[in-house]
Amino acid sequence: VVCLTAQNIQITGNTFHTNGVSAFNAGGGIEIVGSGHTINNNSFVGGKVYGIVLLASNTVVSGNTFTGNLPVVNPSPWTAIRIWNSNGNTVMNNTIQKHDVGIKLTGATGNTIFGNTIIDNAVNINVDPSTSNTINGNLIGGGETGITIIDSQTTTVHTNQIINNINGIVLQGSTGNLIYNNRFENTHNAS
Repeated sequence: VVCLTAQNIQITGNTFHTNGVSAFNAGGGIEIVGSGHTINNNSFVGGKVYGIVLLASNTVVSGNTFTGNLPVVNPSPWTAIRIWNSNGNTVMNNTIQKHDVGIKLTGATGNTIFGNTIIDNAVNINVDPSTSNTINGNLIGGGETGITIIDSQTTTVHTNQIINNINGIVLQGSTGNLIYNNRFENTHNAS
């Protein structure tokens, strides 16, 4: 577990076997606080709880590979990337597979999830509760649920391929969301 509190850190080209519990008691490969970071071209294998926990703003997470080990029996979902009480981050061009949750946004505002391959996770993307985030240009497939948006406002979901999930997108207690130009091919496309 690497726990960092600083500004403008770059983490590149590493392999993390993500197990253990961190100072924030969240468990993960990297936990980072501050702003202006770059986390790119790393590999995250397995998982105790999280691959990356962002408690940061204006950070770019790109070109990483997250390979979990579903099926998992664990009271805390194994999550590749958790964006927690953070704003202005970009998560792009990552490959995420075989986790309980691929990407989870909690208390997050103004983040962009773009151009990722997020497949074979129980829930590929979970937004709960968050505001004004954008999910676009991703391949989201092979899960129980493609995207869940719970108690969140003004989330924009566009130009994604949301395919081969049991549930394509699930909205609960959310308002003002904009969903357009997505390709849906799931057992249940929307609920």
